[in-house]
Amino acid sequence: MGPRKDRIVLATVVLLLAFFSIFLVTGYTALYWAWLRADLRSALPYLPWGRTCGMLAMTLAASALGILFLPDTFPLSPRARLWLSLLATATIGFFAEFRNEGKFHLRSSVHSFGPGTWIHDGLNHLVPSLGDSMYRIEYSH
Repeated sequence: MGPRKDRIVLATVVLLLAFFSIFLVTGYTALYWAWLRADLRSALPYLPWGRTCGMLAMTLAASALGILFLPDTFPLSPRARLWLSLLATATIGFFAEFRNEGKFHLRSSVHSFGPGTWIHDGLNHLVPSLGDSMYRIEYSH
């Protein structure tokens, strides 16, 4: 594997670890305050970090799965493949659980594409009503 591909894999792993770690701490701290303590006001400062880092971690997990499913392009050792797949799977699993629990305990504050969020406004700026469409898709699931 060439140095360019090595850097792509290394950047994916490092960024995925960083964003997953930040998401895990902030997202589950918000769930702790909202669910176990029933104090939504204390959970609100953690939500923007949890949502943003969770979405970035999910994007990187998808990239990691792309790397894993292209073994001819990204030849990795079996051990590296195992760790990359475990990291991507853990990210997807924890984010899915955060979204499920957040729908019940955090109500409308958990939506990543919700009106007023930076990604919703940015998508609407790029293509009119794209952010609205993404929010409808996200809200229906």
